[in-house]
Amino acid sequence: MAERYLRLYTIPQNLYADGAPVVIAAGALLKDTQTGRTLVQLKLKSITDKPVKAARVKAALFDTAGRPVMDEITIEYLDLSVSRDGEFGRDTPVRLPDASARSFVPRVTEVVFSDGSVWQGDGIPAPLPELMPLKMALGDDELVKQYRLRFSDMSREYPCAVGDLWLCSCGGINRADEAVCHHCSQSRDSQLNLDLTELADQRDQRLELERKRQEELTFEQKKATAWARAKAKVFWRNGIIAAACLAVLIGLGITAKYVSIPMWNYRKAEKTLAACDYEGAEEQFRAIGEYKDSAARAEEAREKGEKAKKAGDLLQIKAYEEAYRIYEEIGATQLIEQNKLYRAEAELQKGRTKVARELIDGLEGKNAEEILSRIEAIENGDLLPSNTAYNSLENAQKGDQVVFGVFDQDGDEKNGKEDLEWIVLEREDNRILLITKYAITRKTFGAKDWATSLVRKWLNEEFLQTAFSDWEREMIAAVNLKNTYPCPTTTDMVFLLSAEETNDYMPSLQSRRCVLAKYKDAIGIDALCTWWLRSPGKTDGSITTKVAYVSKDGELINKGTLYTTGCGIRPAVWIDLDA
Repeated sequence: MAERYLRLYTIPQNLYADGAPVVIAAGALLKDTQTGRTLVQLKLKSITDKPVKAARVKAALFDTAGRPVMDEITIEYLDLSVSRDGEFGRDTPVRLPDASARSFVPRVTEVVFSDGSVWQGDGIPAPLPELMPLKMALGDDELVKQYRLRFSDMSREYPCAVGDLWLCSCGGINRADEAVCHHCSQSRDSQLNLDLTELADQRDQRLELERKRQEELTFEQKKATAWARAKAKVFWRNGIIAAACLAVLIGLGITAKYVSIPMWNYRKAEKTLAACDYEGAEEQFRAIGEYKDSAARAEEAREKGEKAKKAGDLLQIKAYEEAYRIYEEIGATQLIEQNKLYRAEAELQKGRTKVARELIDGLEGKNAEEILSRIEAIENGDLLPSNTAYNSLENAQKGDQVVFGVFDQDGDEKNGKEDLEWIVLEREDNRILLITKYAITRKTFGAKDWATSLVRKWLNEEFLQTAFSDWEREMIAAVNLKNTYPCPTTTDMVFLLSAEETNDYMPSLQSRRCVLAKYKDAIGIDALCTWWLRSPGKTDGSITTKVAYVSKDGELINKGTLYTTGCGIRPAVWIDLDA
């Protein structure tokens, strides 16, 4: 299934130049695979109170090596009526006169307002800082709760000032002279000058007050229970029969208060626990007091809540199997089903039907049935995936891009692993040869030949085990690699291309140029990187102690470089689609 539009380049989000009334929220360079033409698509966002009527943007275009392609182009957005926080431009792709452009730098040069006034500027924009989530910034759930109590329930991130703007905790972008956020009406100075020590003291005072209230409630419950028991003994001692005693208790409303109500609340707490709302269940059980085993059930809810939180953290870093084991341990199988449905939906949007089918296998219900019907429609060619940037493995052809496996490529373990993006180099019946689109990391080769190299050991052990799920590993074929003498033939599941294979599958300089995944959104020659091949270096036809590689401009460097040098790693695999 060939893709109509291929994303060649993505600009950083929220580009802003001092004084500008708009930010460039997003943008991409696209290639029309049917016509070969390239297009620029931008999304701009107004950050001014005056309605925007028109805007002009200039964009500098660069080729793969970072060289200017031509003079700046001008993009105009006319007949607008955009109020503050409104967006425009995303539905207006602009065809480029030169199809060799592979990156671009946009800048807003003019904005016309509905009152006829005009803003003009010439500054090069820079990305606004990405705000840190409150939990990460404050490191304490109760401190986050206190922050929201003090400011707003809309607070999600830690605010900051940048240039002539300040970014509110609600996500609002405000001018430096705006004393309150235009979106949530919270004070600028109170947020930017917040005393965290004072906030922590307020949290502690609140928690202490909540603790005392809980103790008072528990004391009153114990006192009422003791009173009821004492009254019951008096009734029995005076020879009042059980029926009369019960009638009196009912008349006084005591049975309802100390028997029926606790029983109903207990059942309600059990349902809350069964629904995996562990925090809510703990609160409900503790509020009941000494009825039955409420204290023990409250502790059970607390422990399960802690384990569920750990499982949730594991899901964030895509450690799915370990998270599922924890959910099974605490009996939260419905959370496993919910996550599998969510993952299946995400995989389906990428066209990865086999992954989605594997995830919903054994699941029942309307959602699973709906996903299964869409899987079958995509496999039959009756439906296109929602995310058309990638093709499914089953339908991928030479030159297509696919997603397969996950790996931490940006160096930030906190945000989890990123999808591995691959280029299809060859298709032979139901087998496809893939190479990563980007160099996923940098490493030294670690030996004079492929058979004994550290990079071969890393690819077939640590990388193979951590980047792919069990079923994905089953799809990766073990292949016999013919290596250059004196390196013997090796059998590998993950490998590097040889110099000969690289020349055959990637014959042009353009096809061999590569960037590190960590810097895939960067611009120019500095973003390109060298990457290892598995062939030994050669000089005048003689084998050397060096290792061949591909240069930044895509040249095959057969003479090689020292194996202690650091170069990019582009793993290659053969996928068996019948596995």
